[in-house]
Amino acid sequence: MKTNTSQVLNIGNAAFTLEKEMIDTLFQPINGKTAAGFYKKRARGILFSRPSGEPWFFLVANKYGERFFVSCGQVNGRVFYMHSMSERDEQAVGINELKYSQQRELAESIWNLAN
Repeated sequence: MKTNTSQVLNIGNAAFTLEKEMIDTLFQPINGKTAAGFYKKRARGILFSRPSGEPWFFLVANKYGERFFVSCGQVNGRVFYMHSMSERDEQAVGINELKYSQQRELAESIWNLAN
C-alpha cells in the first residue's frame, strides 16, 4: 500500500500520517524518513501520537478560532493536556526555534490542511 502524501502532516522536521498508513513508512519512507508518529482528527483539534500509540501532543482548534500546540500524555487510559507544548516536545518535533506567533501560524496551516 502506497502512503498517500496528501494525508501526511509535516511539523518541523517530523512527518505524521494517519494511523493506518504509519507502518507503510517503514518500507516507503517520507522524504527518506519513517513517520515520527500518527494523527487522529478530533472535534476540537488533532491528536498526534508516538508510533507506540502513546499520545504526544495536541493541536488545539477551539471555538474562538485559536490554533496552537500543547503537550499531552496518558495516565490510566485517560489523555491529559498541558497548557502549552513542553520544550522537550518542541525540540523533538523541531519547532523549538519558532516564535510563538510562528507556531500559531503553523498550527493554523496544519489545521486547514487536515480539514
